[in-house]
Amino acid sequence: MGKSNQHTWQPGQSGNPAGLPKRVKRFYNALDRAILQEDGERLRRAADALLDAAASGESWAIGMLADRLDGKPAQEIDVDATVTQAIVSDEPLTADEWTAQYAGGVATTGGTTEGAD
Repeated sequence: MGKSNQHTWQPGQSGNPAGLPKRVKRFYNALDRAILQEDGERLRRAADALLDAAASGESWAIGMLADRLDGKPAQEIDVDATVTQAIVSDEPLTADEWTAQYAGGVATTGGTTEGAD
């Protein structure tokens, strides 16, 4: 006898309609206030210093400017993972029945598989 799922949503209905709570960006807010207090003069000086560092060949400054102007380049991710599937049934299969139905091999006695690569 299977359990009834108490958390079943209709197609197109979100399980979390309010979404995640908004995070307070304390550093951003403090920096924004500091920039506004001086009419942005300190920000302009910081940007000038960054441009000067990049112009003098500082690789970190060149990289930072490129990231800010063009966006960071996409990074390749190599994933090596094993996928495991769980099959739930009210009527459990024997090892041989499961192997024949899901493993793509030929079931043998003892629940082992032949021919599945």
